[in-house]
Order: sequence, then structure tokens, then C-alpha cells
Amino acid sequence: MRRKTLFTNFINTPYFTKQDLLVLADKFNISETSINTLIQRSIKSKEIISLKRNCYVNREFFLKNRDNLEYKFFVANILIKSSYISRETALQYYGLLSEASLNYFTSTTIKLPRKFEKSLGIFEYRNIKDELFNGYKSVRFSIGGNEYSYLIAEPYKAIFDYIYYRTSKRSISEGLLMSVMNELRINYHDLEKDQLDKLINSFK
Repeated sequence: MRRKTLFTNFINTPYFTKQDLLVLADKFNISETSINTLIQRSIKSKEIISLKRNCYVNREFFLKNRDNLEYKFFVANILIKSSYISRETALQYYGLLSEASLNYFTSTTIKLPRKFEKSLGIFEYRNIKDELFNGYKSVRFSIGGNEYSYLIAEPYKAIFDYIYYRTSKRSISEGLLMSVMNELRINYHDLEKDQLDKLINSFK
């Protein structure tokens, strides 16, 4: 199997792994050593883009979707799987924070804090206790006729995570909460009542 033929199999997929390549290569009796060499050469020639260790995307798919915000959210979930989009990125997505950070994507995870600087942007992860790893939802989206999904904090949880990391406070009175949100320029007046109630209760 020629190198270009191998990677052509993944033109229409948002990412693929080394294991995916090994499964395909096994059908053609291609060794793991040869696969490793092909991967390194293809990264160098930019035929494929490395998302993280043993995880890649075909250059053609990357170029078609590099400006797709939902694809970037999807990639953020892939880089660290036990994570969801939150804090500044989610607040900007919901229109609750006026200050924009282009190509900087913030997530919450139960794993160790990490930061990845990739072609799609900078992906930053802050960790949180297991019992606070909640308040997110799954959003479906479509690329090329195929459906995928990503996890993103609900509006109230995006605010909670943002304030939690900024203040290190787990319990805040309602009055102080409003004061903190005003200070941080969070447009909480745009929150639906149920979201505001959830936010207030989450700090009790």
C-alpha cells in the first residue's frame, strides 16, 4: 500500500489514531516499524497533522474545517477525553463574556492540568474535583454529512467554573456572587431564570 493511499482512508474523518492505522496496515502486512516511519514522514511533509501523541487528522480534512468552531470544540474534547468546554470559551459562546480570546479554548477536566499549542489554537485545561465535574451537555453537529458531538458546560456551570478558578471559593452568598460577576464583567442578566437559580444554588 502506498503512503498516500493509506492516509486517503481518513480524508473524511475528524481524527484517526495510530491504532486505526495499525488495523488497516495489518490487512496489507505492513509492519509497525513501517507505520511509525510513514507517520513521521507524513507529519514532516504536513500530509497529516498531529493533534496529540498517536492522534492525527488528514491535512485535507484539517484545511476544510480549521475555521469550524464546533470542530475545534470537538478536538478539545479529544485531546483530553474526560473534559468539557467551559469558563471563558463557553461564556463567550453563550454571549455572557464580552472579552474574546481568539483561538484559545478553555476546558475543565478531572485529569491533570494541561496546555496544548496546536495548529487549531491553544487548548488549556484546568482540573476540578470529581464531585464538581458536572453541569455539561452534549451538543451534536454535522461535518460532511456525518454527525459528531462535543461536551460543553451549561451557561450556569461555565460561570461557576470561571468564578471557582478566579476566587478559589466553593461557597458564596447570593449578594457576593452578583458583586463578583459584575466585577468580572459577566453578563448574567442575560441568563434564563432556571440557569441563574442553578448558579446561585451551586455556590450554596
